[in-house]
Amino acid sequence: MILGRRPVFPIGIYVALAPHRLTSDRKGMLAILDDLRNSPFKILVNYGSPDGALEERRRFLDQLHKRGLCEFFSLKDYYVDLRLSVRGLPEYGKTDEEVLRKDVRALKDHPAILGWYISDERQDVESVRRHHQWVKQEDPFHPTLHVGGYSCISLPFADAADIIGVDQYPVTHERPWAITEVADIMDELQRKICRGQRPAWTVVQAVGGYLWNEDVRERGYKFPPDEALKYRAPTPREIRCMTYLALTHGATGLLYYYHKEIKVAYDSEVRWSAVKSIAKEVRDLSTVLLAPDYEPGKITGDNPKVHWKAKSRDGKLFVIAVNSSTEVQGVILTLPGPAQKAVLRTGIGLAYPWKNQLLLILDGYEAVAVELS
Repeated sequence: MILGRRPVFPIGIYVALAPHRLTSDRKGMLAILDDLRNSPFKILVNYGSPDGALEERRRFLDQLHKRGLCEFFSLKDYYVDLRLSVRGLPEYGKTDEEVLRKDVRALKDHPAILGWYISDERQDVESVRRHHQWVKQEDPFHPTLHVGGYSCISLPFADAADIIGVDQYPVTHERPWAITEVADIMDELQRKICRGQRPAWTVVQAVGGYLWNEDVRERGYKFPPDEALKYRAPTPREIRCMTYLALTHGATGLLYYYHKEIKVAYDSEVRWSAVKSIAKEVRDLSTVLLAPDYEPGKITGDNPKVHWKAKSRDGKLFVIAVNSSTEVQGVILTLPGPAQKAVLRTGIGLAYPWKNQLLLILDGYEAVAVELS
């Protein structure tokens, strides 16, 4: 993706920032935007985009642009069955098409618009496809984004959006072993829908199930430790593992879910810091992640619990690897030729080259990026 006239590996975060808050709570809104400016997240998927008058939206986008931020404007509620319940979107007597075209036409030239978030978990493919076509007719230059779960794979979404994302949130206290579902759904997305021909993004779980519990919300997210454990969020190590599982299985962009809930969680200070640290690590690997994959089949590994992907850049081979197990794992990768030196670019582990083999030993859920020369 091109951002600021240069290619970047997309790293974003979901937010819920309503433009009208610049009028009602300007100081609070600007503090949030300043915090995001100082984070690795320059791309926002903003649930709150439509929540304000047109001029409020423009002023909000001005503040994003001033801070080097941009957003996927949310059109996810511009469907007849959703539109009447969303603030600022009733417009009685107007069709979905009229409302959508009007807003896209009004905002498409703003430099803080990166794209259009046209669908969130919607399974009516035909309606999503129509909205995609209406957006592209008004604005052929910005991409549309659809995100869903396994419905993305089982339904024909390939031509219903420019970018397809999946949001599998596997980690709970009862199912920590399900973390590899992130890898499974990315494999399916690439095999059935994207096929290396269009962007395939992963939404990484960073919050716990308690955040969707209405009773917990009513208690201000304050609850006994046994409830916090039952509905726990993934640990920083698990978030990092899911991030690298997505990267090693073909994710061409990452979104983290989600800023608003992280900031109200009982462990918000620690969690927000950890998510930013992981995103910064990915950002620092951007040039490697944007490099072409090394020739499929030329490298083999002997341990399926260690997931890996090879990249080729500037005559060097890079291996990105992650241990999907909670226990220490080793893998021997057989290379197409001898490696003279192995340098860890990220992570902690053992990387030992010997002739045409590379031994990696990783702690549980550890991930590394290794540069071979």
